[in-house]
Amino acid sequence: MFGMIQKFSLVSIFALLLAIMLSVSRPFSATSYAASRSATSHLSSDIPFATSTGVTTSWANVRTDTNTSAQIDHVDAPSTTVTIYATVSGQVAWGGISTWYRVSPLNSSPLYIYGGLVTVSSGNINSVNSSAPSGQGKIIVVSISQEELDAYDNGQLFVSTPVATGRPELATPIGTYHIFGKYSPYRFISPWPVGSPYYYAPVTANYAMEWDAGGYFLHNAPWRGYFGKGANYWHWDSLMGEDPGTHGCIDVPTGPMSQLYSWATIGTTVQVVP
Repeated sequence: MFGMIQKFSLVSIFALLLAIMLSVSRPFSATSYAASRSATSHLSSDIPFATSTGVTTSWANVRTDTNTSAQIDHVDAPSTTVTIYATVSGQVAWGGISTWYRVSPLNSSPLYIYGGLVTVSSGNINSVNSSAPSGQGKIIVVSISQEELDAYDNGQLFVSTPVATGRPELATPIGTYHIFGKYSPYRFISPWPVGSPYYYAPVTANYAMEWDAGGYFLHNAPWRGYFGKGANYWHWDSLMGEDPGTHGCIDVPTGPMSQLYSWATIGTTVQVVP
């Protein structure tokens, strides 16, 4: 009888100690661990990410991965505004463009739009799964403040030239674009009527490449005598007299423009910076 009581007491003491230990120790939980800051700090929703705004240029499949075989989550119509959270290097679908834009937050399921279908209009973009810029491919960079164009081929400078961009009231848009039309020659006809301060007589360019919807071109301008800093404000031009800058296009001297026209392809990136 005494042995049974002693055994019962030992069991009771052990149970009491176990209960105390459990009451002060947090039980293991795979879910709570996976959601901890140490496990997911780089994806935490309270960490700010630089984003950018873009607009689709045509019907755009939004996919779950950066290739055309990936599942389509939904389709965005032309002129849909999208928030871009990162640039990703993926499948080249056309025009040598390997850029894909992530259009879902970095702490959610990934969704991507092919870069050739989006015009980036503002902001800074993070780069994931790639080092950007990679220096691969062809890119044309235009500086508004310097009124200068630099074209790079796989990271090597191909041509550098002064240019003339849009006057303040018809400013050349800032952002990243892609050439989608090439014409030689091309005749420009004013969309503004006679009497408008923006009207101009019809003129013909030898080389013209369209990079943004609405009539934004890179083209030569044989009627212009001055290119370079200040060309986008009122200045004296040896051929035109008083000139306030272009109507939004990027005017390029004929020599460099002929080189650019022969070198650039449909899909070549055009990056316009302040």
